[in-house]
Amino acid sequence: MKKNIIFLIGLPGSGKTTLIKHYHTHPYLKFKDYDDWSTGWKSQLKFNECDLYSSLIEDIKKSKNIIISCIDFCNKEYLLEAEKCLKLELDDIKIKRIYWENNLEASIKNIYKRDKERGGHYKWCDKRKEDWYYGLHYDGNPQYQWEIQWAEKLSKMYTIPPNYSAFPIKVSK
Repeated sequence: MKKNIIFLIGLPGSGKTTLIKHYHTHPYLKFKDYDDWSTGWKSQLKFNECDLYSSLIEDIKKSKNIIISCIDFCNKEYLLEAEKCLKLELDDIKIKRIYWENNLEASIKNIYKRDKERGGHYKWCDKRKEDWYYGLHYDGNPQYQWEIQWAEKLSKMYTIPPNYSAFPIKVSK
């Protein structure tokens, strides 16, 4: 029996995690998810060098259905490398792809909304004599800024193959 692997492919803020959350509520479809696989700060790594790779392989061998969400899949070379790694290691897998549209404006709007939902905000800091960001940080900067930079970078190289359709990015209000 073939093991199902679904690759979720889209810019940050496109809706990949939202779909994963939906799958978790489904009464019959059961998936093990690897959300945010090898995201930006590890993008220099090859697919099979990610810390979770051995766990992924074990879960696939246990006949689990798998969903992998990864912004780096927007880079076609990385996507093809990931498929190649899995097919070389496991011969009884079926990989499906789900794409989201390449809509940078909608992606950025959702990144800002997600940051606010996480509590991100600026507030005057007397000690620093400047507005200071309170929220998630990465590499000394607000995480949402990093996500926007990656969305801008990835949107320039992200193409959806002609034989696939793509979900629209729903802009949250």
